[in-house]
Amino acid sequence: MAYDVISPNDFGYFSRINPICYGPSIILRDYGSFSTRYNMPDLINIPVVAELKTNKMAYRHSMEVRDIAGNILVRRDSLADNTIYKVTLDLPFGCYTIEVTDIEDMGLSYWAYPEQGTGFFRLLDLDENVLKNFNSDFGRAIFYTYNVGEGFYIQDPGYDELVSIYPNPTDGVVYVDIKDLLGKVRVNIYDMQGRLIKQAEGEAGNSGTLVFDLSTYPSGLYLVEVVHSHVTLKKKIIKN
Repeated sequence: MAYDVISPNDFGYFSRINPICYGPSIILRDYGSFSTRYNMPDLINIPVVAELKTNKMAYRHSMEVRDIAGNILVRRDSLADNTIYKVTLDLPFGCYTIEVTDIEDMGLSYWAYPEQGTGFFRLLDLDENVLKNFNSDFGRAIFYTYNVGEGFYIQDPGYDELVSIYPNPTDGVVYVDIKDLLGKVRVNIYDMQGRLIKQAEGEAGNSGTLVFDLSTYPSGLYLVEVVHSHVTLKKKIIKN
């Protein structure tokens, strides 16, 4: 039986290393049971800029970007004091981890030690709009995971056959054919900036089909999300 689920888990004690892309950690004992709550990594389908500003003690800090297998894609260390570093991340589909570490556990700012100065870490889009700001008083590390692509799901065999989305590519009209699900279904369509552009609800069944018109939207990639009480599916479509 599971005694404690370390990751994925959003309980306060373990929350700084969650959510995760890979390597769930579970402590097993021979009695009882245990359940866990956790969040999926964020979905970011645009290039992002990781911006790190060091404080007066930059020798303590480093930043790593890793893929789902734990391979280091980017590492920044031996940093200069009071300096801004920017790394553009335009990565293929997958799940990625960004970790900013302080070897002396005081973060980029710390109210009890103002002599170290103040830094920050944040994610920007290519137009320098802030996508996510992180607390500078983080102690040991900032641990952040995100997905590029359709989302990261562990699926049972056959899930992809539950929904057909066609034509793909499309010149405008998109059909979402929901075959073997029963009950209420919500379909969301997002652009590659993560903005919801279309939404509809319907009753799924053997002949359940929803129709969307994207003819007024620009060419490019879009994400179709089908939400049912038992499963969530995401698929890409191309608008010509």
